[in-house]
Amino acid sequence: MASAYNDLPIQVKDLALGSALQGTLDQYGFISNGKNADNESIVILGQIPGVQKVMLKFVETVSAGNSFLSELFSREFSIQKMVSSVQSYIFRVTEDALTWTDTNGDSTTLNLNKGATQLAFSKASVNIFSGENLMVASQDSTHMSVGNLNQSLALNSSSDGVSVGRLNLTGQIYDGGMSEGSAGQVLASTGSGVQWVTNGSGAVNSVDTNSATGVAVESGVPLQLASATLPAGSYLVNYSVSLIFSPVSGAGMQESLMESFVTDGFLTSGRSKDITVRNIAGGTSVTYYLQSSAVVVLGSQGTTSGFVTVNWVGGLGGTVTASATLTSILVGV
Repeated sequence: MASAYNDLPIQVKDLALGSALQGTLDQYGFISNGKNADNESIVILGQIPGVQKVMLKFVETVSAGNSFLSELFSREFSIQKMVSSVQSYIFRVTEDALTWTDTNGDSTTLNLNKGATQLAFSKASVNIFSGENLMVASQDSTHMSVGNLNQSLALNSSSDGVSVGRLNLTGQIYDGGMSEGSAGQVLASTGSGVQWVTNGSGAVNSVDTNSATGVAVESGVPLQLASATLPAGSYLVNYSVSLIFSPVSGAGMQESLMESFVTDGFLTSGRSKDITVRNIAGGTSVTYYLQSSAVVVLGSQGTTSGFVTVNWVGGLGGTVTASATLTSILVGV
């Protein structure tokens, strides 16, 4: 079948076809061919001593200046393509890495024996695609962009979350309610998420103020004024009310109760109550003032509210109107 390496020439044949394909090689290449002149399936039989630096070389000339070259060393394999006598690419397999090098000398390398598998690019400008979608891009090896305008980025993390050392944002940030907020607002915790809120300065932050003017009041029916939805926290709530009694001439009103208080929807705080009986007559309007203040704690996002209740009898054709202001101030932050 074949002689030892030092006893060239070496006889070769195809193991599947047996004697149907044969050839003889020496240190300069083929010196004779068997029945198949193309030698497409040649297997070289023989033992190569480990101390020798042996190379098996195949050259296919496609046309003038265009060729494919494959070289098999004892510990390295490479493929080259020449186009118009110019190297088009080199693909090389060694003990340490797989390397693809183009005609400009730029290479992509997969290191296998560096303690960890690494994909290295010699050129700073790198683009990685999935189909036609750009996944990762780097123009200078220091700035990296992920995805493009046609793709969304989802970070699926463990219970430890996602850690970011430095984050530069050029677009909007949305809170848990998919709101991008407005100028001057800050992102605050709601206990179960985050929400954009209006921020003041210093250790006390004014969060929300709401008011109503000239609202009609019915005897015995509570009138409510509520804040916007606020994040969890402790709030100093101030609720100020002015009540205008306007009886008509000859039909007086007898007022027996005025009461105001603030609440978080569960607990009533800061109650201000007046049960003095007053007779209001003569067709002249009279104004009374109430104020309730308390610290309201929201365990999760919610609202603060102020209520006013008035009881009276008589006053046929008369009116009672209320003007109120509710201010909720986030404290202790």
